[in-house]
Amino acid sequence: MRLPDWQSRLAAVMREAQARPFAWGSHDCATFAATCVVAVTGVDRIADVRAAWQSELQAARLLERLGGLRAAIGERLGAPLASVALAQPGDVGISDQAGRDALCVCGGVNWHMPAELGLATLAADQVLCAWRCEWA
Repeated sequence: MRLPDWQSRLAAVMREAQARPFAWGSHDCATFAATCVVAVTGVDRIADVRAAWQSELQAARLLERLGGLRAAIGERLGAPLASVALAQPGDVGISDQAGRDALCVCGGVNWHMPAELGLATLAADQVLCAWRCEWA
């Protein structure tokens, strides 16, 4: 379920992320997506692993143990949506970034993910699949 004030909470997370530099384990695609999900639902879907990586190598090793990014997201958010077009603000997606899966978050028309500084904006056609953020 979404919190009553999820829209303002999600907007605050997005605003705050605009000024943050990319940092493994604190402002990368997984932590950004999970923080957005917390803003919408109040539930931290990665609480069990949130402090488990501080580098790209550590993140890759964790994802390998979890069966890959798509498997980890599916375990935490359920089955993917039938179409990315069904995504709502706050929902989580995967885009291809230089041949690697990366998480992004629906902001409405566009999708967002951490960049070197702040957030990069993606068009919906750059998102390969998506999950509803409030699956329990």
